Amino acid sequence: MQIFTMDIEQDMAAALAFAGLLSRYSLTGEFYITGDMLRKYPAAVRALAKRHIICGHGYHHERFAELSLSQQQAVVEKTVALFKLHRIPIKGWRFPYLSFTAESLVIIAGQGLFDSSLHRHRILGPFYYKKGIHLLPKHLREMPWSATDLQDTLFYQKEGRLLTHCYQFSHFRAALESYLAMRTSESSSAAIPSVSRSSARSP
Repeated sequence: MQIFTMDIEQDMAAALAFAGLLSRYSLTGEFYITGDMLRKYPAAVRALAKRHIICGHGYHHERFAELSLSQQQAVVEKTVALFKLHRIPIKGWRFPYLSFTAESLVIIAGQGLFDSSLHRHRILGPFYYKKGIHLLPKHLREMPWSATDLQDTLFYQKEGRLLTHCYQFSHFRAALESYLAMRTSESSSAAIPSVSRSSARSP
């Protein structure tokens, strides 16, 4: 299974185009949006929320590992509050730059959000690896990613949760569109039952 996701901190036009492409092929994506982008483009985020899953991505795209615990808490609360103010449901969170601490995950769990900041190979049961082995927060739902557009030009052919960035969309748009069209065509062909020669003969 493939789940296409996008981090949005600077290019809302690319996010809308990506959403439109996914919707054209009846795909539901995940959009990780900073509070500042919501502040600037509330109508656009509402449009995304009509078809796709909306998640937080910091307020000003902060590096959480460089923030104090109180600063991290404040950023998350400010971001979540802004989504609530605009009555836009927020389901999950991805830390900007994939930068976070063990305490960061506890904060997200406390907000009832799932996290998508860890690569799937870094998770083993209730543990994860990030500069050492740590225990995942008890009530945290972890939705790990498996491939990203920054490391793999053919990421869109991989399985799992696929991490893309709004500023990269112009680089992979054509390839992704061709891939989705080909996949849809193959699925349609497979759904057409073959007709045996005997049944095709005239009585």
